[in-house]
Amino acid sequence: MRQLQVAAPVAGLAVALLTLAQPEPVSAGIQETPESGVPEQALVNRYCLGCHNDQALRGGLSLEDASLAKIVGHEALWERVLRKLRAGAMPPNGSPRPDSTVYESLVGYLEATLDSGAMTAPNPGRTDTFRRLNRTEYRNAV
Repeated sequence: MRQLQVAAPVAGLAVALLTLAQPEPVSAGIQETPESGVPEQALVNRYCLGCHNDQALRGGLSLEDASLAKIVGHEALWERVLRKLRAGAMPPNGSPRPDSTVYESLVGYLEATLDSGAMTAPNPGRTDTFRRLNRTEYRNAV
């Protein structure tokens, strides 16, 4: 019984020392930002932010402050990005591109997220059906 009582703490200490001795993994490239929580954000960071940042501002578009986790409030921006992705225009020729399955998964994610956001908070457009005519309009109508 005494042997088991000593072996358990020694084993726990050995595991703790092994985990401390292992080096932390070095990231090979741009990874998903911790605040985003969206795996597709790593794609945007890797393939888009090189040109579409606050300094380069190619195409008049910066994606630095626009996270995929916070599409609400930036719908027009992500619709613009989605149009370019659907057309296959981005990334441009000569730039590194993801493979087609990863590319399509990003397009699918953007479409699904934008569509679900539009369904939860629809924009009906102009809803005022009646409005008062001004004097000129009234005179022209009569």
